[in-house]
Amino acid sequence: MNAVTTRDEPRWAATPEQAAGAAPGRNRGDVVSSVLALQRSAGNRAVAGWLARASGDSPAPAPAAGPAQIAFELRKIAASEPLPDDKWGQTEPEAVEITITAVQRNGSWMPQVTGLLGLYSLQARRMPGQEEVTGPSGNTTQATFCEQLRSLEMLGIDRSAPNMATPWYMLEAVVVHEQVHEQHLLPALQSAARLIAPTIEQISIPDDGTMDADAAAAALRADPRYQREAGFAKNKWDLTVFDHAMDDHFGGATTAAEHTVIDPMTKAIRDAAAARDWGECPPPGTPQQPPAPTAPAAPENSETAP
Repeated sequence: MNAVTTRDEPRWAATPEQAAGAAPGRNRGDVVSSVLALQRSAGNRAVAGWLARASGDSPAPAPAAGPAQIAFELRKIAASEPLPDDKWGQTEPEAVEITITAVQRNGSWMPQVTGLLGLYSLQARRMPGQEEVTGPSGNTTQATFCEQLRSLEMLGIDRSAPNMATPWYMLEAVVVHEQVHEQHLLPALQSAARLIAPTIEQISIPDDGTMDADAAAAALRADPRYQREAGFAKNKWDLTVFDHAMDDHFGGATTAAEHTVIDPMTKAIRDAAAARDWGECPPPGTPQQPPAPTAPAAPENSETAP
């Protein structure tokens, strides 16, 4: 989820049709401009209405939390896809598991959503070739401290480098960045419930008197209409996550989170450099040279040649 640094921009459905109803497991590309334009100009409610219409239901208001009778849970799982080459991290919905009970209405069995389990992945790393800063008690020396300070001040990002990365950074900073996004997942799932539940709960099968509630629930889950709507649930969660996390970047909460990690390290490096008299760092772009060797002192009682 990163519009600036590509540290973790999510991969959304490739077309509006896929955003509403891509088959589970389908490969996902970046969200297309039409969905982004709708999202940014009219807000998540407009996208919610489009999704509801696309999946056969009239649009419903999208409150901050889902229906009270639904139990919500998150579970972290292994990522289904590896990180792209240009990304430090990614926090992404992987699937939504829906729990239902069957209720009798007007001679039919209909599902009632009682639980939504959001499965998600969180990945974080340093970029290939980017070394961990371990500080004055580790790999910070007179030869490395200036480059480390510049790398930390740039949040590990160097657009002029082939891999978009500085030589040094800290994995923990990437982790706390992703944890900011992680905090949006549950509220987003609660919001998405108003998009998910109505389309599930409009499905019905005849009540012929031969099934109890458990058998009816199993029959409903096997119905192609139910499976189709259940397959849309992750995509609807995707879009609400995008809406909740839209302000995380551009100097937002993710930047602040990274500074909680890098600022103490930066201070420790500067304090060590001052205490050890390592000198001043050259201007950015100046190649850092190793410290010049100190000439040995002349022996004390040395004789001078005649």
